[in-house]
Amino acid sequence: MGITMDTRHITVKATGTHEAPPDVVTITATAVATGATAGGARSTARSRGDTIRSTVSRAVPGEIATVDMRVQSGAANFDPDMEADFRAVEEFQLRCDPESVSDAVVDITDSGGTVQTVRYQLTTETRATAEDEALQAAMDRAQQKAENIAGVEGLAVGETCDVTTQRVATGQEAVVDDAWDSSESLHPAPIVVSEAVEVTYELVDP
Repeated sequence: MGITMDTRHITVKATGTHEAPPDVVTITATAVATGATAGGARSTARSRGDTIRSTVSRAVPGEIATVDMRVQSGAANFDPDMEADFRAVEEFQLRCDPESVSDAVVDITDSGGTVQTVRYQLTTETRATAEDEALQAAMDRAQQKAENIAGVEGLAVGETCDVTTQRVATGQEAVVDDAWDSSESLHPAPIVVSEAVEVTYELVDP
């Protein structure tokens, strides 16, 4: 933040924030199977994945899709008690609203799946609105700072000459591991969106 009296301008920096509750959730889960052959392990994992997707689709409004299928040799490396030669993992993601998370987690685990992460986010529309609110808060703060400094010098703030904006890296999403072990984690805090501005104002006589 600075003031240049000879050119009758003042430049200030300010940050504004806005909180918004997450309105979309992405749940990542897996269906795991082992087998004596790669094909057998893959087929079993896919069958378990089909069961999970079918169960969740009937009970939870949202979109669910497979995002990865991998087969690894040496299943015993993952669990010494296993004698199978291959381990297959089908990974899928469910996108739903926050109110459906609890039911989705229960359905996935009851169907034989394992929940890896629960990612709380803002939709594009909600994030855009939150960014606008944060930007307005930053501009208001910058105006207040400029007026305070100008008042000390016996001047007033005139026209806005230049504005530079910068998005501040804050909590754009909340990621919860092992979410089904904590009821609080199924109700995360609002996501904070921040915007920073650098504004140059003209200084005028009051």
